[in-house]
Amino acid sequence: HFIALLAMLSSEGLAPCSEDIDRLIGIRATVVYTSWDSDLDIGGGPGYEVDFRGIFNPRDTTRYFAGLGFAGWNVENDDPSVTVDIWMYRLTGGVEIDFRTLDVGFAVSTGTLYWHRTGESDDSIFIEFELSLGYKPTPYLRIGLVAIANHTYTSFNHKNNHVVHNYSAGPGVEFRF
Repeated sequence: HFIALLAMLSSEGLAPCSEDIDRLIGIRATVVYTSWDSDLDIGGGPGYEVDFRGIFNPRDTTRYFAGLGFAGWNVENDDPSVTVDIWMYRLTGGVEIDFRTLDVGFAVSTGTLYWHRTGESDDSIFIEFELSLGYKPTPYLRIGLVAIANHTYTSFNHKNNHVVHNYSAGPGVEFRF
């Protein structure tokens, strides 16, 4: 039933976008599991991401995109009675390379992370690298997996600033119109 539904979404089946489309808007939702740097004293846990993207040259085998995104986590501190809220706001740029209905993407993001727990908060800037693998049953739907490496400079849960490295992975879906 799922395959029949996907075939109905596009009159072109698995063909690339028609010649008259030169840009698309995408909305991507991703669920990620994040392993936080051990220096942060935060347990790993699930989070979510939402991205709004402008996709350029969608009919070519190489597509470029730029976007705005938001992510959030609510995870435990090393003390399980203390929860940590983490919010991310980001700007993203990247490229996707088509292999018929599959594509590989690479993106770079920067923005701010907001860390908060009772009695302590911190804002930090970050740089993030994302690798994705996607399946496009139609030009208007992308189902995929992401792997993310995030590097930031923060004093959260410490007395001084230091660089921390966080890693995330998970599934996502993007609707394009």
